[in-house]
Amino acid sequence: MARRHRNEGHHAQASRKRQRSRGRVRLQQHRNADVGGATLECTIYGSGTPVVLLANAGCSTSYFEDLACVLAAGGLQAISVNMRGIGKGRGSLDGVSVYDLAADVAGVLETMECGPAHLVGHAFGNRVARCLAVDRPSLAVAKSGSGASPRWATSTCAGSSLSA
Repeated sequence: MARRHRNEGHHAQASRKRQRSRGRVRLQQHRNADVGGATLECTIYGSGTPVVLLANAGCSTSYFEDLACVLAAGGLQAISVNMRGIGKGRGSLDGVSVYDLAADVAGVLETMECGPAHLVGHAFGNRVARCLAVDRPSLAVAKSGSGASPRWATSTCAGSSLSA
């Protein structure tokens, strides 16, 4: 009889763990996209309407991991992108503009055949998202961002140098 109670306790504990993790999606896949002379590393969560997550300069795809899991649990496909020089992202940054980085992200969407997408950017990632939304509106459903300088106008996307 004591064994039965111990096993029942174990099953109840396992059930509570399943309930706590319900709504969070951990399944992810990594994919490299060769675009515009660069290789961008992407982490993809879930399936459904795509949401591209662009972190601040120097941050990797793990920056948005918690948000990506929540989005995937809600039936969306979260795509976090490592830009040139971040993680396994490769490609020269010499003379590269924000416009070029936006074109890289557009290339990811085209390679994955999953646009148009919602764009979410934080700080520098917001700048890239804004350029993509302006320069390739057919690939952007909506754009949301935070942490970007308000004086940095969308109209300056083309030709803006990273060093400026």
